[in-house]
Amino acid sequence: MRLPGKMWRSVFVIGYAGGLSGIGLALRPFARQSTLYVFYDLQVSPVTFDICWSITAAENIRRERGLEEIHFVFVPGYHDGFRNEAPDYEAVVDRAARRWRMSQILVPMLQFLPTVTGITICRRRSSATFLRVLHGQHVYPPSYWPRLPVAHKPRHILDRARGGQAVALPLRAPLHAERYIDQWRVANRFGTRKLIVITLRNYHYMAKRNSNIDAWARFADMLDATEFAVVFVPDTETAMDPVPAALSGYHVAIEAAWNLGIRMALYESAYLNLMVNNGPHGLCMFNERCRYIMFKILTETAPQTTREYMTFLGFEIGKSPPFSMRFQRWVWEDDTLPVIEREFTAMRTEIEKHESGQG
Repeated sequence: MRLPGKMWRSVFVIGYAGGLSGIGLALRPFARQSTLYVFYDLQVSPVTFDICWSITAAENIRRERGLEEIHFVFVPGYHDGFRNEAPDYEAVVDRAARRWRMSQILVPMLQFLPTVTGITICRRRSSATFLRVLHGQHVYPPSYWPRLPVAHKPRHILDRARGGQAVALPLRAPLHAERYIDQWRVANRFGTRKLIVITLRNYHYMAKRNSNIDAWARFADMLDATEFAVVFVPDTETAMDPVPAALSGYHVAIEAAWNLGIRMALYESAYLNLMVNNGPHGLCMFNERCRYIMFKILTETAPQTTREYMTFLGFEIGKSPPFSMRFQRWVWEDDTLPVIEREFTAMRTEIEKHESGQG
């Protein structure tokens, strides 16, 4: 008589995880006891800015356990180092592009968390198994094993915040990147004007999620140029294309599109960051020094931004994440000019009230 599939899986999990855990206990005296090992498994995790959620969750766990440092382990997927993707995504972001993103997004993202003192990029999943066995005392995700990969989910942090636990927003720009931005401000003669940084989404995958560039250009035209300096950060995927005609006359910070440290330092230096729902918003969302407003959270024609999927991830429709700082806001409306103008005015009023000591 055959055992049902779920029972076989239970037997496998108990044998696999239990057996390796036993070996790990025997090796425990040789392991680093003050380090949290974070496994980012590319078989179940994307090569995108979503790694921000993993970095933030790891730092909060490190603080909670009183550990000294974090070691990130990148585990290769079964398909040329990655997971299989849907054909429409593969057509735009193929494996060559994902390898580029690995070195230009995932690894550089770790510079924003000073407690990350080690990075391992495994060539084989067996290498990750060895690290998991040896350093199994402090691991995130807690149930992770290479044969039982677990993806990092936003709900881990959202549930923590809603449960009343403190959520640190630990990402920070590197000091030298801040120095470069100081030089850049002087070189572009921005003076004491307040930086309004507008990050654009403008590429071919799920184009309906893209920024309304005409609306953003008209909004920029409305601002007092003696008080504000508007800077556009182009989408990295189309940063090499000609600047859209609507943005002619404005500073387009291509440097920030290509260098994550520069991008983060620019976001920190801004009076206010404005953007639609896209990957780089995570840099602002998990940095308490960044003020931002994000628009166009939902696009029902894109699977990743439907109302149902956002609810599944743990977000409350119509609300900012529960860990958001005072000047960090999600606007669940499209980036039309009236909406942008309304939300900017409201945030500006709140910022000025705070800076004048009135609230």
